Amino acid sequence: MIYKGNLGFIRKFLATYPEEVTVEKLLISAEKLKELFFETIEQNNILTIDEELIPLLNYIEKRNTS
Repeated sequence: MIYKGNLGFIRKFLATYPEEVTVEKLLISAEKLKELFFETIEQNNILTIDEELIPLLNYIEKRNTS
């Protein structure tokens, strides 16, 4: 059973799937997933992001701009 509150997340998650498998499209997809991850964590009252994880997540952004 899918709850209505989850539909927005599911749609956003499915929108991260690339139309084709190329380096550029995969990097764009990775950036979308990262944004969705941060958005999801920010909405949570219990979970926080481990500070050691941020450099790894930012690596995706650096690769995308290279």
